[in-house]
Amino acid sequence: MSEQRDKMSFTDHLGELRQRLIWIVLAFLIATGIAFYFSETLLDIITVPADNLHYISPAEAFLSQLKLAIIAGLVFSLPVTLYQLIAFVLPALEPGEKKYLFIFLPLALILFVLGVLFAYFVILPLAYRFFINFAREDLLPMITVRSYVSFALGLLLPFGLVFQLPLIVTILSNLELITPEFLRTNRKIAVLITFVIGSFLTPPDLISQGLLAGPLIILYESSIMVSKFIYRRKNKHTGQAA
Repeated sequence: MSEQRDKMSFTDHLGELRQRLIWIVLAFLIATGIAFYFSETLLDIITVPADNLHYISPAEAFLSQLKLAIIAGLVFSLPVTLYQLIAFVLPALEPGEKKYLFIFLPLALILFVLGVLFAYFVILPLAYRFFINFAREDLLPMITVRSYVSFALGLLLPFGLVFQLPLIVTILSNLELITPEFLRTNRKIAVLITFVIGSFLTPPDLISQGLLAGPLIILYESSIMVSKFIYRRKNKHTGQAA
């Protein structure tokens, strides 16, 4: 198979890439269609922390469900997307690189799901309750479904991404691109960067940014331990080899 791949021309590679991109798009469209069919259920799930939601334009409820379906379609079609991309680049990889690929990609999906679940069960209810508690008798909340869906997705998806940090540090440590000392030395800069990242990924308020930055700092500290463990193991093997 690898010999056949080596003999493929540039045009053949483009043709294969085009075919795989078609499969990725088809998977996304099918997943989005299925998600839209169950969009009311998805909306019920994501609005559990909320009380009564409203919509103030005729198409708002529909567009909110469509937005949910598109995001769900992207997430649910992700395994197919990753499979097609892996199948395209796999013949060009060394055996060791293939091993890491098959280990790290499932871990990335698991960490993404864990991040989303953590945000859904812990962060989203806390953030929503915090803001709703500012209501008064003369200041009643009237949360629209569009604003709530945007707020919820602005918390759920970033947590899925930031939970990748230990895995990224693991990869970079294995490649010896970063060291535990580097991570410890740049801790203050990392804290600053986490708040900057939080300002871009979350809704534009300090509470949401802080809720994202807090777990991100914890993940950073755990990543230092992961990197330290990897370098200890490397040094141990090097000593045994010597």
